Amino acid sequence: MNHGRILVLAAVLATSCALEVAAHSWYPKECCSNRDCVPADLMTTDARGDRIVVVGARRIWIPAGLAAGSSPDGRVHICFRVVAGELDNSTFAVPICLFVPAQS
Repeated sequence: MNHGRILVLAAVLATSCALEVAAHSWYPKECCSNRDCVPADLMTTDARGDRIVVVGARRIWIPAGLAAGSSPDGRVHICFRVVAGELDNSTFAVPICLFVPAQS
């Protein structure tokens, strides 16, 4: 690999790392460690009225007592940890923080 390619690769990596840090810059520290928070694909309500947040193939049930903060970019964001099930090899998501667009 020549010197020019190495410089280009270093610049691309530095830029992508900076963008990732900026994406997490507004999440409160108590919600994430720069990896637990992501924009949601969808937030919906089930037949009982419970909120469900969808991130990829994962559906995350939001407990009624989990207060939602305001999202500065107008999108739904969720911070969660993946926990292993006790009886089998399944995993489930435990929501930590939820951010929704401000209501007008």
